[in-house]
Amino acid sequence: MALPSRKNVSRVQRKKAKKHRPEIIVIDLKDHVLGRAAAVVAKQLLLGKKITVVRCEERGWGAASA
Repeated sequence: MALPSRKNVSRVQRKKAKKHRPEIIVIDLKDHVLGRAAAVVAKQLLLGKKITVVRCEERGWGAASA
């Protein structure tokens, strides 16, 4: 959905227009800590997004593995 142009509508109407936000998110877990990645994935799922996680085998367990 394209935002209304400046000529046709007021600033208030443009601010209220819904911006495009992708429904599918790809998360790369390379060198990411498992707990933090899980929190990000959980939050996005609660917001109704679809998540694809790649390179799971290269993620870290915690600060010791960094």
